[in-house]
Amino acid sequence: MGLNSYKIENYFVRKNDQKVNSSGSVPDTKEKNYKKLKTIKTIVGHLNQKTGKNFKHSSEITKRKITARLNEGFSLDDFKKVIETKTREWVGDPKMNSFLRPETLFGSKFESYLNQVNDPKSPSGAGNKFFVTE
Repeated sequence: MGLNSYKIENYFVRKNDQKVNSSGSVPDTKEKNYKKLKTIKTIVGHLNQKTGKNFKHSSEITKRKITARLNEGFSLDDFKKVIETKTREWVGDPKMNSFLRPETLFGSKFESYLNQVNDPKSPSGAGNKFFVTE
């Protein structure tokens, strides 16, 4: 490892941001695609489990929305938090329940949903230690 690189996990990153493994080769694209698909399956599976719905991980719009958020640096735990927060909030509301879908949850408002402060009076806000009451 030279002066123009540094180690991240099991890969080295060169000055031009190109990841290489310890043998100096670029990681396999198939490996990257497999990991991404596995993450998408996990996220959609969690959504289906929490909502009782049956979304497909292979849907192009679902893959696009999730991939966009992953590329922005959001983690699997971030997706799970959004799913759990919005499910608690919307699952009992016939109008809002229809919005418990990948296009809505993982779209442009994802970060807002992630940082949402829950109402302590609602079931989803129970135990929210950051909410100030007067």
